[in-house]
Amino acid sequence: MINKGAGRKVFFFFPEGNFYRTIIETAVDEEFEIYTLSRGAAGIRLAADHQDTLVLINMESPLRSETAALLKESGNLAASLEKQGIMLIPVYSQRSRTDEGLQDQAECTAICGEPLVLPASPAEAAARFIAFLEEKEAKGQRRYVRFGGGGGSIAPLTISVRKKEYKGSLSDISSAAVSFNLENGILLPVGTRIESFSLEIGKEIMNLKGTLTLRRKNPDGTFLMVAMFDAPGTAARRTLHRYIHASLQLQLYRRLKAAH
Repeated sequence: MINKGAGRKVFFFFPEGNFYRTIIETAVDEEFEIYTLSRGAAGIRLAADHQDTLVLINMESPLRSETAALLKESGNLAASLEKQGIMLIPVYSQRSRTDEGLQDQAECTAICGEPLVLPASPAEAAARFIAFLEEKEAKGQRRYVRFGGGGGSIAPLTISVRKKEYKGSLSDISSAAVSFNLENGILLPVGTRIESFSLEIGKEIMNLKGTLTLRRKNPDGTFLMVAMFDAPGTAARRTLHRYIHASLQLQLYRRLKAAH
């Protein structure tokens, strides 16, 4: 049974080229938790650790050896994948249907679900892909994808309140909210208006404001403060989406590297 609250992680294997880049970026902007992978066997073993994962496989990828390794390892893990409720979905586009892709589809039949065939137009393909993810309840009841929340600092932070700057560290972030603490244990009252956030996340975000909505005490006695962003503009929201996606993707790469 799908965890309606958490939704599903989406692992997309071998999405090379601008066509698939458009699709992935659209899914990121629509708040789906999506990862891209290029290592077949290692990737599917990692996916097998996550219940209800959607595994999408670009069957037209030129990475034939990795596709073969993915299908072989998926066969070896078939019982575990089924127990975890993991779905394997072959993906094609109407741009081309290669003989190699069709051959791999035959090998995939025993362990894969019905193929997802995407229109040739990138915009139409992205819309079809989002509709597919919604059909599979990939988002669940979760509205936003978050990064962090493990208790440590993920990036430096500077906020401005009544023209005074405070420095601290970011604990977790979504495109809607941020949790953080400030240097020297400074606590601000709930309801404080934050006139600007400076987030050191690789790219400056302009005109990001918000309101402190919660102070939460940690087991070690320290406090985290939670602030909701005012509705970010399109550019700011996109930057937040890209940062969160890239950070989650980096975590995945580190896990893959640690496994070998």
